[in-house]
Amino acid sequence: MAKKASTPENRLENVLAYMSVGVIGASIICIAIVLISYYLGVAELPVILRLVPLIGLPIGMLLIITLVIVSARRRAREAK
Repeated sequence: MAKKASTPENRLENVLAYMSVGVIGASIICIAIVLISYYLGVAELPVILRLVPLIGLPIGMLLIITLVIVSARRRAREAK
């Protein structure tokens, strides 16, 4: 029988991927809420809705960069 070529799961890569998707997704949802509320004429919005994208998008970018670096190091180590 042929052996299955399975790649070992890396928990750190999974956590980084899900965290980046979650942070960026929450930021995009907040941007959509702010745009829709301005369109509908809502006068007062919580300040946190405006600040989440300003903080979340750079953090999401850093998480993606970290994910790429971790993945590249793992692949380089496996190639040796």
